[in-house]
Amino acid sequence: MENSERQPYDSDAGKSEYHQVSISEKSRVVAILLCYLFGVFGAHRFYVDKIGTGVLWLLTLGLFGIGVVVDLILLILGHFRDKDGAYVRIWFD
Repeated sequence: MENSERQPYDSDAGKSEYHQVSISEKSRVVAILLCYLFGVFGAHRFYVDKIGTGVLWLLTLGLFGIGVVVDLILLILGHFRDKDGAYVRIWFD
């Protein structure tokens, strides 16, 4: 099951509306540790079921290190998404 939280955004009419944000069941701590320790091999991407980009990270050593740094920042800030587009935000299961 996916968790969700409501996030406000402004519509064109200036009214405050809400949309649903999906939250992944994958652990943020595990993803951060995998990214930090084995990010150049794409371990964190395999963990969140992003197999295609995981293979890309594996073959290019994390997009030559730049992709690993970007992913680590996104994970820490809570903006990294899993295969289904859900945010990886839960720290512990």
